[in-house]
Amino acid sequence: MRILLAYDGSKAAEAALEEIQKRPWPAGSEVLVVTAIEPPMPLPAAGESPIYAPALDKLMTTLREEAQGRARRLVDRLASTRGSP
Repeated sequence: MRILLAYDGSKAAEAALEEIQKRPWPAGSEVLVVTAIEPPMPLPAAGESPIYAPALDKLMTTLREEAQGRARRLVDRLASTRGSP
């Protein structure tokens, strides 16, 4: 069985994680964890604001790294749960 978990750290996402952890899944089941980042400000169109491009690139890199870290921790939590996919 393939299970998709959309995770954003919200209470609903935590509840979905807990449900995945406590259910008995068939052998060979897999969980695909998906997370997304939301920029804290509207992004300028390409070529509109070259002055802010380096700062924006750094911000987006930081947001991606944080999202990847959340996903890794979530995968570790799932892996440590007995009977989880």
